[in-house]
Amino acid sequence: LVSLLKRLSDRNKPEDLQSFLRNHYSKESENKDIEIVLIFENGTSQKITYNLSTDRIILPTIQLPFKVFNEEYTDKTIGEIIDIDISEDGLVIGEKNKELEGLIKKREGLTKSIENRMKLAEEVVQKASADFSNYTSSQQDISSVISVENLLKKECEYAEDNALIEKRKKLGFSKKDDSAIKKIDKNSFDLSINIGELRSLCHTSILPPVISKEMEVLIKNYTEFFQTGLAIYEADTKNCPFCRRVWTDSDELVSKYRTFLQSTFAKSRKIIKSQIDTLEAFKKKYTDSIINVNMICAALVPAAEKYSIDISGWSELIFDEDVYVEALATLKDKYDHMDKEIELKESLDRFLTKMLDDIDTNNRIIDSVNDYVAKRTGTVRSINSSIAQHLCKQAWSGFSVNRNNI
Repeated sequence: LVSLLKRLSDRNKPEDLQSFLRNHYSKESENKDIEIVLIFENGTSQKITYNLSTDRIILPTIQLPFKVFNEEYTDKTIGEIIDIDISEDGLVIGEKNKELEGLIKKREGLTKSIENRMKLAEEVVQKASADFSNYTSSQQDISSVISVENLLKKECEYAEDNALIEKRKKLGFSKKDDSAIKKIDKNSFDLSINIGELRSLCHTSILPPVISKEMEVLIKNYTEFFQTGLAIYEADTKNCPFCRRVWTDSDELVSKYRTFLQSTFAKSRKIIKSQIDTLEAFKKKYTDSIINVNMICAALVPAAEKYSIDISGWSELIFDEDVYVEALATLKDKYDHMDKEIELKESLDRFLTKMLDDIDTNNRIIDSVNDYVAKRTGTVRSINSSIAQHLCKQAWSGFSVNRNNI
């Protein structure tokens, strides 16, 4: 620019200067004018204006000579790069620009150095995060602990503890936390029979009301039929409640039926029948419930093996077919012969008591496994968090030189 101004002063030809300004005009600039202010040693100044829109250059009316440094001196003092804001400070030639160039290069070097160290910091964080996954087999979010931000802090609040890695190994590894194992539903094995009352009833001889043998057999064999008939019988009609025919001696017969069905004999027999039905249904109920117990056991065994928990006290629930058949036969015998004193053996008592005791024992074992797993899950998460802090402090300590130079 100075050289062009010199030629302008010598020959008064603005074309070269005009072309120079046109080619160096910033496309981002909103101002269409370029102004060059020349300040001379005697305190005077001249202004040269170039307008991009008109591509015209306006020269001062009075031309003054310009002092220009030779090329060798300029290269030595100004260097090859000029980074300057002309709009604010104008053009300064000399040692200041040489110093500015050095500062710019130094800044670029520092910026590059910081970029390299920040890249190294990210690599350190990635390695520490990978170590965490290897040590814990966990997908736990640790980004707030092992981070570039914590790596660059002047102080690290976490502590190193190499023993944590071994502690974590002893707890074992699992892709997911084990869910609680379902306990055995004790109610599904409830027979709903009062053995004491039933035994007393079986041991008592109960005679039927005085009635013809033929009628007794009919009522005993078709008890529900007679009960239904009495419930719908209409005394005013004197008709059979089923066929609706005239029933001449209905009052007498209905009275005998009611007497029989409301007697201690009939009521006791009804209780025996109810217990027979309950016992017969119990076998299917037991069989269905055992399926659920087997499913529970299938979940319990691998969990116990994984965590080395002793479940040798587990009792297999076995349906005692012999006791069941014997008890059922006893009740049916009593039902058919209410006048007999029949002994209901204690084997049914023992079977039911042992079954419920075994269920209680098994549920305690399930509780022990669930308690361990629940406690382990909390312990694992706690140790995992401590391992993340340990790795962060380890990385922070090893990054001290780079951190101090950022």
